[in-house]
Amino acid sequence: MSAARSADRRLIGVVLGALTLTVLTGCVETTQTKSARIEVQDNRLLASEEPVRVARADGEVSVLGVALVHGAGGRVAVAVRLRNDAARSLTDLPISVGVRAPDGRITLLNAQANLPYFQTHIGAVAPGSQTTWVFTGRSGAPAGTPVALVGAPTFTVAAAPATLPQITTAPATPGRVTITNRSGIPQYALTVYASAEAAGRVLAAGQAAVAELAPGARATVAVPLVGDAGTSSLQLDAPPTLLR
Repeated sequence: MSAARSADRRLIGVVLGALTLTVLTGCVETTQTKSARIEVQDNRLLASEEPVRVARADGEVSVLGVALVHGAGGRVAVAVRLRNDAARSLTDLPISVGVRAPDGRITLLNAQANLPYFQTHIGAVAPGSQTTWVFTGRSGAPAGTPVALVGAPTFTVAAAPATLPQITTAPATPGRVTITNRSGIPQYALTVYASAEAAGRVLAAGQAAVAELAPGARATVAVPLVGDAGTSSLQLDAPPTLLR
């Protein structure tokens, strides 16, 4: 079993254990709601065991920009700016990123099985809203043009709210970010994506995940960046992972 797969299983295991305990002992929310959250996490765990290769773009999502950043030791990051053009919130959007060679062939960078779920999927995006998603990898990318393809949602959330749970982010100490869950909905495997730009060019990008963030809670995490942000400020995005 790969290290990434083991880490992802441990992360989801913590989530499922917490959710199950809440279902058995909690009384504020309905058992149905908590069971639905367990089902979401279980479905994501199963999905993360399979490779993601998006073959057709979702017409309701626009890719506004794709940037490839190289770092030390062959590390790479791909930052993708996208917009939800639908009249409803979208979540669990699969995404493939890669590099197109001059001959047109594309080498995918996140097509391996057992990657963390939100390195192959995008969390919730409200209608008309934009967000930046970041993939990071340890193996070098070939020369070429970075590309990204966003597909239709892997899972459909019935009656997804137009207003999403509020998750705020702010730089803490250098290299660290504080994430606050200002909603009444717990968030699991919540991922923060960071990117730095200057003169329209992405200089650095990275991501980090929080296993669990309870309603009203905050967490400060290290977000390792690929590239050199210099004096540029970070743009931070943390799409919510649970909507109810």
